[in-house]
Amino acid sequence: MPNPYHSHLQRSLRYIEENLLSDLSLEDCAKAAGYSAYHFHRVFRMVLGVTPGEYIRRRRLAIAADLMASSGMNLDSVAEASGFSCKEVLIRAFRREHGISPSSYREALNSLRLQPDMSQWFEGEDGESDLPLVPRIASMPAMTIVGYAVTVTWEEARAAVPRLWNRYNAQRLRENILNPLPSMQEYDIGLSTCRNRGGHTYIAGRPVQRVQDDLSGLVVYSLPARQYVVFATPPATHSTFVATVHRTWERIVSEWIPSSPWPLDASFDFEVYCEASRTYSEEIWIPIMPDREEEKRK
Repeated sequence: MPNPYHSHLQRSLRYIEENLLSDLSLEDCAKAAGYSAYHFHRVFRMVLGVTPGEYIRRRRLAIAADLMASSGMNLDSVAEASGFSCKEVLIRAFRREHGISPSSYREALNSLRLQPDMSQWFEGEDGESDLPLVPRIASMPAMTIVGYAVTVTWEEARAAVPRLWNRYNAQRLRENILNPLPSMQEYDIGLSTCRNRGGHTYIAGRPVQRVQDDLSGLVVYSLPARQYVVFATPPATHSTFVATVHRTWERIVSEWIPSSPWPLDASFDFEVYCEASRTYSEEIWIPIMPDREEEKRK
């Protein structure tokens, strides 16, 4: 049975999208949904996970990021064209959301976690447009990762991990990691480890042949030789890449892992991608527990 909240919120989301460059009040957005301001704020946050104000700010930032990536407009013009009152407000909002300045982003044009237009979202919520989750099995020898780490709770990770990648790419931190593994020289790895109920450590870095002498600000993690199930993210664009990665992970956790025919090693997993390729795709590698009986036979 359709959720009545969805059709009501969709009216409001369309209203927001049509008036994104104007002053948007909570009362007007609520009126489009047919709710009081209080009820609308509560329902919006419950269903979409953000407040109406946060959603509007992130949509405007997404438009600003697209304009900075695709046009030569100065920041004053970008701010005006994306609904911000001035470039100073845009700069503050951009830094707060992404952890880097607009100028750093414009120079690197790294992938950002951008808020997509949700006004058509509920029409496709049955998931029929998603590609099947069909992993391949692959082996990887033992590998050493050197990189930059954040340790966060699960609630913080969704925002903190993209911010780490923003800094890593915009500040060219990969250049501080020496002796890259020749077979994976073009690639960066995002490693999740030290899992527990409170959170985990995430490392953005590179596989290396040997660990460098000067590790200022860097961490080292050794991955054992393992077999993996490997998922490829579906096609994406500069604007949708980070959201596509999150969506793929959500489907792996909710759809695939509960029925997995393989025992999984929950201590770590990693993502492999090449930002410079501009292909906006990555692979997600989840380790399979080794077969102890087979190891004994060997």
